[in-house]
Amino acid sequence: MTKVFISYSRADSEFVGQLMTKLEESGIDTWVDAARLTGSEEWRRGIDSAINECFAVLVVMTPQSAMSNLVTYEWAYALGHSVPIVQLLLQPTQIPIRLYGAACVDFQHAEQREQQWQELINQLQEIQRQHQAKHSPQSRVNAIQALLQMGDTIATPVIMKSLQDPSVEVRKAAASALGTLRHEVAIDPLIQALADPDGRVRIAAAWALGDIGSPKAVPALIEALHSPDHNLRTVAVDALESIGTPEALAALEPETIA
Repeated sequence: MTKVFISYSRADSEFVGQLMTKLEESGIDTWVDAARLTGSEEWRRGIDSAINECFAVLVVMTPQSAMSNLVTYEWAYALGHSVPIVQLLLQPTQIPIRLYGAACVDFQHAEQREQQWQELINQLQEIQRQHQAKHSPQSRVNAIQALLQMGDTIATPVIMKSLQDPSVEVRKAAASALGTLRHEVAIDPLIQALADPDGRVRIAAAWALGDIGSPKAVPALIEALHSPDHNLRTVAVDALESIGTPEALAALEPETIA
């Protein structure tokens, strides 16, 4: 994520234009609701989605924005979803109590603008660095390992979602963890993972299906015996032997594999 969401009152549009220019010159993309027209359900869904895609929310604090229901909704949503908030104090304003703990950059003195811009950019770069570290593939792998230690059914659905992660390492870790947990609810997602674009994930999924040991996985593992991926074929043999049903063992007869 390289975007920040800017929450503001229309009365402060001139400053927001300057803000967008400065941030984008520094490589930080911005998202603004330029229309500021409505508080409808459709508007709320759009705002929610935009904030979820940003690593921080900037709230331009003025008396007008402090009284705006739209601005209040935006920062309250961010606060409720743990999106970092930075207040930009443009005019003397009564700060909402719920924002007392949020970061703040004082923009009240125009003669110190360059210093203020730099302070803001430094804060945002640090927030972005922390966000990237928190959401790095390794952090997601670590989260899977932590869930694995729970060893109960609560962990399994969460780890199953990680089979769709964009990172190969995360998908591989998820498949391996599901094999360790051995909950049959993971069989269908693991069968789908046998077709993963990366061979390491396919192999981890096949091992996991063998570890779970359910006959439900046998047809998919038999199909894997004919995969062009030699390593997958080898692991599928081991998995079918582990499951050990008559159907699984019959599939391992030389004439069947051939």
